[in-house]
Amino acid sequence: MPAVKICEISKDKIGQKITAYAVVKEKFRKLTINQPQKEYLEVHITDGTAGAVLKIWEPNDLLDKLCSSKNMIYFMATVAEFNGRIHLNLVNENGKNYIRRVKENELDTTCLADNPPSHVSVELLKKEFDAFGDCLERHRKQLWDKIFSSEVKTMFYKQYGSIKAHHTYAGGLARHSMETMEAAEMLCRQNNLGERMQLVKFCACLHDIGKIYYYSLPPLVEITIDGRLFGHEYLGARIVENALKSVPEYPSHEAAIILHTILSHDQNGDVLRPMTIEASIVSEANKSSSRVEGVKDFIDKDVSENSLTNFDAFRSQYFLRI
Repeated sequence: MPAVKICEISKDKIGQKITAYAVVKEKFRKLTINQPQKEYLEVHITDGTAGAVLKIWEPNDLLDKLCSSKNMIYFMATVAEFNGRIHLNLVNENGKNYIRRVKENELDTTCLADNPPSHVSVELLKKEFDAFGDCLERHRKQLWDKIFSSEVKTMFYKQYGSIKAHHTYAGGLARHSMETMEAAEMLCRQNNLGERMQLVKFCACLHDIGKIYYYSLPPLVEITIDGRLFGHEYLGARIVENALKSVPEYPSHEAAIILHTILSHDQNGDVLRPMTIEASIVSEANKSSSRVEGVKDFIDKDVSENSLTNFDAFRSQYFLRI
């Protein structure tokens, strides 16, 4: 049974069994209201896409230990509803609880993202990114190497472009970043920007770098569909700021342009509005990549207009336009 993302567990799955990976945030020992009272564990979990409550109706010392805070677990549960809210009941069949702790050496192969489509080659994306990084000027190359450590590269090439709107597959982040860079290069050529083009392309490659933590598994920052503590723009700026500390001779003016571009690239302007030519170009290039791929994905899934309520506002808006 393939694992699902917690954000995919909706009311139409009530009564079904699902498997999932998640990180334990906290747990509580509780008693039922009805008599005779029965003890159970209420475990608050998240997988980086959404949060949920896992209920364990026959707790014991082993289950209590498995559900310690910050443990990553793999489990099978039945989807249920209580007081209008979805919760998950741990499956126990033939006296066996379907739950285990995920070991650290499993995390590199634990990925909830879908496989990339046939026309996307992650290996080719790796070669293209490495080739771009190798051709950078000295100070940009130093910053690039500080940001893209071997660990970050591994995360980068596994990550989603987004959860619901576009590039929703493993390798989607790298694909979206490359598309954004290519679209930005075209805009630079059309506007005869010459010397600025390499900086624009550099910014385009880095614009979504914060998503390696935003969608990480297990989540390295708290992120749910209902409430976000940090946006990926802020996280991306923090990554670059930390890397800049190791490149003290990096031109301060250019560093400011890169940080501003990361913080202002979002098409909705949730953090900042783009105020430089570099930021404006990357914002438009990002919009082009995300919207075109998002609409294509929506059409490919052959969604009828009657089912629009099952999709986010982004897809609804653009489906209706076409």
